[in-house]
Amino acid sequence: MRTVGLGKTSKQWRREVRREKSKVVEGEKKLQDAQTQEVALRKSLLENQDEKEKLRARVTVLEKSLRHYRSRNSVVELKASLNRIEGLEKKIVELETVLQNSETRVEILEIEESRFGNLCIGRKQIEDNRFDNPCIGREQIEENRFDNLCIGREQIEDNRSAEKIGTTNLFSLNSYLLEVPVEEDRNYKSLLPELSSSQSSSGVG
Repeated sequence: MRTVGLGKTSKQWRREVRREKSKVVEGEKKLQDAQTQEVALRKSLLENQDEKEKLRARVTVLEKSLRHYRSRNSVVELKASLNRIEGLEKKIVELETVLQNSETRVEILEIEESRFGNLCIGRKQIEDNRFDNPCIGREQIEENRFDNLCIGREQIEDNRSAEKIGTTNLFSLNSYLLEVPVEEDRNYKSLLPELSSSQSSSGVG
């Protein structure tokens, strides 16, 4: 049965309506799917934004940690450098102390060497003087004693004729001879027996 003026039957129009309804349903479904996808995309976008913010915060923390680490490393390096410098300064002070002690020891050794040299020179001079002066003194003593002994013997010979020997003179002569040091008188004590024998012979005569 045809509808007047429309050119289509009711059946055709029902098919057309069903087709259109199907298209509408399909469109609505696509719209719902699109809306669902939009919601999912919006949600994903929000999640991505949140993740982005978290990443930014993490980057900020990492940058701060990096700066702190660098500054800490710089501080550690500075402390290590300072410790090395202080160690070098201590070594320099120790070396200066050792150098001063060495210089002081060298000065002391030079002074001791000079004193030792002067002492050797002084001892040499003293030994030379001792060697020279005692010889001169001994020669004078020997000459004086020899002269005195000769004079004493002449007096004894002169007094023999008078049978009177000066006992006092002999005693004085013996005392004079005994006053001279023993080590200086070894060569002349042999003359005493002769004087004693002369005294005895004079008494007998």
